[in-house]
Amino acid sequence: APAAPKSPKAPAAPAAKAAKIKAPKAPKAAPAAPKSPKAPAAPAAPKSPKAPAAPAAKAAKIKAPKAPKAPKTTALGTTQGVPQAGLAVAPKLTTDMIRSVPTSTTSSSANANLPTQYSSGSNPKSPNNASNTQRSSGDCPERETLIEALVGGDNSKALYFVTHMDISLCPGIYDAVDNQIIQRYGLAAIYYETDGPSWTDSAKWLSRESECTWKGISCVGGVITELNLSSHSLSGKLPQEVSEFSSLLKVDLFSNALTGYIPASFEKLHNLVHLDLGTNELTGTIPDIFMSMPHLGMLKILSFNLFLH
Repeated sequence: APAAPKSPKAPAAPAAKAAKIKAPKAPKAAPAAPKSPKAPAAPAAPKSPKAPAAPAAKAAKIKAPKAPKAPKTTALGTTQGVPQAGLAVAPKLTTDMIRSVPTSTTSSSANANLPTQYSSGSNPKSPNNASNTQRSSGDCPERETLIEALVGGDNSKALYFVTHMDISLCPGIYDAVDNQIIQRYGLAAIYYETDGPSWTDSAKWLSRESECTWKGISCVGGVITELNLSSHSLSGKLPQEVSEFSSLLKVDLFSNALTGYIPASFEKLHNLVHLDLGTNELTGTIPDIFMSMPHLGMLKILSFNLFLH
């Protein structure tokens, strides 16, 4: 007999796939706690400014004392100041007094009666005190010779005044003192050449007081800038020494009895602003020097003079 047909195999039940069970993931760690903000750093304290270094003190310069200047023959009236001091009044010289003084008189005897402020113990470095430049004859050797060389004049009476009778100034050390000697010599020469003892007013002339206090004299910084002797009864020739005061701004010799020519040396008065020689007895011709004086604004010389035309 035919074989019985095989019974069909029952289909195998599908194997159940093992369910894949994923293990649950471990929870993530808790987020880190937020960092606490850093406290702002305290600002650095400002640096204290450095104290400026004290400048190094410069060593004082010590100037060596100047060597005495050689005698010179400068014109009167330099621009440097002349010490003015209140000096004791000496008796005014007259022609008879000059003639009566023995020629052997020395400056030491003339200085014997000087006030004590003229002693050599004074401080010679002060420029504003004339008394500080006074020296005894022993401290100022060859004083007369130096003065003669300094003033360069030939009026013997005026020269005698500054070397024997006047305050004992020592030349060749300070310009201001040299200028004072020259000024006093020049004024003394004017005094003698115009018959000073006969003037109507010669207050303080040839005294030991500052020449800037003499009648008719004005100064700026100790330098003579004005000579005003109008109507003073001056007589004799117009003194050439006037022209040696180169800082003069005004010369007024109006109404006197002056004679002779106008000296050509007046051309040195290049600072002159005012010149009055009227009402005298001047002769000759009027020089053309006045045309070259740039500052001359007042010129009176024609009235009552005897000039040639």
